[in-house]
Amino acid sequence: MKVLKKIDLLSAGGVFALIGVIWGLVTALLAIALGSFATSVLPGIGATVGVGLISIIVFPVTYGIIGFMSGIISALLYNIVANWIGGIKIDLK
Repeated sequence: MKVLKKIDLLSAGGVFALIGVIWGLVTALLAIALGSFATSVLPGIGATVGVGLISIIVFPVTYGIIGFMSGIISALLYNIVANWIGGIKIDLK
């Protein structure tokens, strides 16, 4: 059994950033679908389609930045706590 004692900050940030980008794309696609539905039900609100299309860029970038920062903060906090209690035991097979 091995013990995970330290996590590389940039590595964790990169993984969390990619997860954030993927989640941002999913959220943007849902926003586009909701905007299209809202436009078909209420034709007077055509601006929602534009907002949905902008979200395909804004959401992934924003979620990626937030993911990167939260990954670094989480890894830093893990490294501090792992020094106190010894880390997580993992079985690498």
